[in-house]
Amino acid sequence: MNNSLPVFDWMKMERERLVEEQRQTDRWMALYDLPYAGGSNEREKQAAKLEFLAAQLAKAAKELRG
Repeated sequence: MNNSLPVFDWMKMERERLVEEQRQTDRWMALYDLPYAGGSNEREKQAAKLEFLAAQLAKAAKELRG
């Protein structure tokens, strides 16, 4: 926890971060679960998967930096 922030401010920021992370996951899952309707839909699925993995990598990199 960042000691320069009051606890409630830190909790609010952490909640906002978690909500945004859940939105990204929900978006990825919604795109991934679309019924197959041809080539363009398959491309959307692949793009969503890559977007999700990029977000996960960015999250991991941020955590490693501290």
